[in-house]
Amino acid sequence: MQAVTPVNQVGSTEPGRRERQRLAREARTLEAMEAANSRARKSQGVSLAQRVADAQKELDRPLARAFELFANLSERERDVYLLAETLGKNRKGVLNGAHPTAALEAAYRAEVQAGSANG
Repeated sequence: MQAVTPVNQVGSTEPGRRERQRLAREARTLEAMEAANSRARKSQGVSLAQRVADAQKELDRPLARAFELFANLSERERDVYLLAETLGKNRKGVLNGAHPTAALEAAYRAEVQAGSANG
């Protein structure tokens, strides 16, 4: 008869489980921080045109750093950066073949046209 010990009762722990859990927690934290930053920018009234201009400044960096930047963006912010990259005529060629959503590009063009009509 086998003795009932915690290892025999539950089984051995899954290898790398704690590391995967830690990485998942960090990913959720990063996603929450990005969402909070995005909400803060929206509440401050930062326009889409300004966000694209800021993204173009950030994309003007060495290629490896630009790839690193894209890896950490939320889906929504990635579209803004794609638009900035497209408008910048793929200065670095970071995302050849990737395009921003049509709705985002239309919103940007409408905002720019409205701004030029007002000013």
